[in-house]
This record gives sequence, C-alpha cells and structure tokens, in this order.
Amino acid sequence: MLKASIVGATGYTGEEIIKILTRHKHAKIASLTAKIDKEVFIDEEFPELKHVVRIKCYPFEKEIAAADADVVFLALPHTVSMKFASFFLEKGKKVIDLSADYRLKNIGDYEKWYGCGHEDKENVQKAVYGLPELYED
Repeated sequence: MLKASIVGATGYTGEEIIKILTRHKHAKIASLTAKIDKEVFIDEEFPELKHVVRIKCYPFEKEIAAADADVVFLALPHTVSMKFASFFLEKGKKVIDLSADYRLKNIGDYEKWYGCGHEDKENVQKAVYGLPELYED
C-alpha cells in the first residue's frame, strides 16, 4: 500500500487528489497539510467528502508531511513548490508536483513565464514532466 501525503490539501487540486486517492486500491492517505491556522477535518472543509474520508488536515509542517509518506503530492501554487520539493526528495520521498515549477527544463524560460528565479535548479534537471506510465524509469 502506497502512503501519500498531500501538501496544499485545502485547495482545488488538493481536493481532487484526495478524491482520486480515496478510490485508489493501492494508495492510502498518510497526511494532509495546508496553509491553515488550525487543524480541521477535511470533510468539514469539503462537505462532498462526508462519508468518503474523515481525516484531519494540519497546518503545514514539512516534517508532518514527510513522516509516514512514500510519496508527497505538492498541490501548491506556481513558484511555491520549488521551496519545498528538495526537502522531501532529500528525505527519500517521491514527489509529484502539480504546479509548473518543474515543468520547464530551461530555467530562462521558467523565469520569463513565471517572473521569478528558480530556487531548485538541480532538481529541475532531474524532474520528469509527463505521465508516469510513459516515463516510469
């Protein structure tokens, strides 16, 4: 069973990942974190998840998100994921970033389109943008 953490669980993308993972027979949600002031049950944040999942979402702390996870989903805005991906990678976690931070290999293109420098140039070159089924290796 693959244990997954979702960082940014209270946003639209986080909600969609929760829905997908609750239906996945080989995945289990290990933790939910978000930029929130206090913990909340995720089905109180998203009432459509009532009777689907009853898990607490905690204020974001890298250590909580990494603790029991095999994989970490970063459901964060563009320019934010790059601040955290390297931490999870150094902890040996697989990282699936749903922003654009690791989409473009050319750092100049990234800076042009997103208006800021990239903070994790090393991992940009290692990142794969594509379907896992096609880019498994």
